[in-house]
Amino acid sequence: MKKKLIVLLLALTLGCTACAAEICASAETEPAPLPQQSESLPAPEKTGARSDEEEAKKHRVFASVCGQGRVTADADTAMLTFRIRVFSENHEEGKRLLKEKENELFEAMRKVTQTTGEPLTYEYCRPVSEGENDAFAFTANITAKIKEVSKTAEAKNAAVATGAAHLFTHYILEEDSEAMNRALALAKEDAQQKATALLGDGTELKSIREEHCGWIGPSEEEGKVTVNATVRAKFIV
Repeated sequence: MKKKLIVLLLALTLGCTACAAEICASAETEPAPLPQQSESLPAPEKTGARSDEEEAKKHRVFASVCGQGRVTADADTAMLTFRIRVFSENHEEGKRLLKEKENELFEAMRKVTQTTGEPLTYEYCRPVSEGENDAFAFTANITAKIKEVSKTAEAKNAAVATGAAHLFTHYILEEDSEAMNRALALAKEDAQQKATALLGDGTELKSIREEHCGWIGPSEEEGKVTVNATVRAKFIV
């Protein structure tokens, strides 16, 4: 009985040992998992219309051109410059006579039209010989401003009648927004025409900037001024 029990225990021990060996063998022979690798996938190729569009953009042609516009407009203001001169043996008296001459000039012009001007600025005096008496010549320039441009000639004649010498008349445009806008529009059209001549039809405006815009006067016509505008524009086709 004791021998049978020993044999049974030996059989059980051998069986457990065999199972353990089989489990170890299984664990050793199981393939290890592959290490994970991070790799970027290639971007899908662009095809179709978008690819063609981007390819076409690479071959587009650019042109930068300068456009100019000119407008002749009626002046809304006339600036008349005169020179007045008086003589005196006394320096203080000479300046007083000069001021009286200035007042006389403006009074004559204001009878024709509304006239404004800057306060007289004393210019210079120089000694002159009047026979046996030494004296001084006092001279100053005066600028008068009138808004009724149509009365420029009449106002000038009234000032000259007081003994003033007319130097020149300068026409300006104080309210210049409308004329400048027209000149800029013409400059833009000129730039478009130049771009078309360079690139052909189908040009597209990409950018434009004002480089200069201002009145330059007088023009060849009396009482008018010329407004010039220049723009720089970039076109693409």
